[in-house]
Amino acid sequence: MRGDANASSAESLLDQWSEYSAAGGNPLVTDSYRGWMDRFRELENLVPAGPLAEEATRIRQRAEALRRDFQRHSKNPDPEEIDELIVKPLSNLARRISAERIRLEGTDESIRLDKDPVPSEFAEEVREYFQRLGAGEK
Repeated sequence: MRGDANASSAESLLDQWSEYSAAGGNPLVTDSYRGWMDRFRELENLVPAGPLAEEATRIRQRAEALRRDFQRHSKNPDPEEIDELIVKPLSNLARRISAERIRLEGTDESIRLDKDPVPSEFAEEVREYFQRLGAGEK
């Protein structure tokens, strides 16, 4: 992951969406669509391949489909549909990206991945502990 850039990109997309919603619209039906989509593609490029990138792509594709429907029928997308297909998944994606960044960077001590080696005098006990733990023993 590339630092805070991907998490803040997702949050920035949500913030921009909120601004449009507060004004009674959304980026899918305004002249700002292209800029919003460009920012969405940047987000996709920042997220490494895997489930998070796949989810970002699915959200973008849904947004593109809603935009195409708007252009064909000149009818604003249903706000509930937008919420279910775009806003909630994007919010969830931003949260998951932040959690993954924290996990990888070890900035939260409660979920930090320990990178220090086990001291040699405890190596055997630690190995046995994890074997018992994996076997369902205590």
